[in-house]
Amino acid sequence: LLFSACDSLEPDLFDKDANGAYFDYEYAADFEKTLNFSDHIVGNPDTVSVTLNVKLLGYLMDEARTLSVKTKEIDGYEPADVVIDDVTFADKEYEKAIEVKVCRPEQEDSVYAICIYLDGSGDIGAGINGKNEINLYVTESYEQPDVWYSHVDTYLGEWSKEKHIFLANHTGNNHFYSNLYDNSMGMHLFDSILSLNVSAVN
Repeated sequence: LLFSACDSLEPDLFDKDANGAYFDYEYAADFEKTLNFSDHIVGNPDTVSVTLNVKLLGYLMDEARTLSVKTKEIDGYEPADVVIDDVTFADKEYEKAIEVKVCRPEQEDSVYAICIYLDGSGDIGAGINGKNEINLYVTESYEQPDVWYSHVDTYLGEWSKEKHIFLANHTGNNHFYSNLYDNSMGMHLFDSILSLNVSAVN
């Protein structure tokens, strides 16, 4: 069964006494997520957290319940390394953002993947067909920003991955290049470049 990015996943009819959980997203494209560590440079983190929204079906309960969240490999990809803590819904709680800690890939410019799914083996069963799995693709891949052209070369020199990482950490902004022409951020960056001779960083 194929879905386009704009297809909306409609819930199946379920029994009024159903007791299940599902990933709370509307469109098929929302169940395919990508994380690029090049968007999380500042501080050189070993892990980056991704949140997944989950909702419950059925009646609200007066007791805490556990939700079983598991992972499985995706054919054709090396598995991404993730950590998911135990998930518990408190009494009367019906929605929650689950934190998935994603480890930095072993190799740059390679795509790793993992399927995160609700298997229904805890206190809370699986809720809606088609909304029980999310595929997460993880990479660390750097590309020259579109705004880095001849005028910027005058100040920054030729683009390189090392220079890109240096500037992100120096400015404390993972997307420093989006503010190159902002009066405050741009001038701060250019002043820093002159003092640090960033054009010499390779």
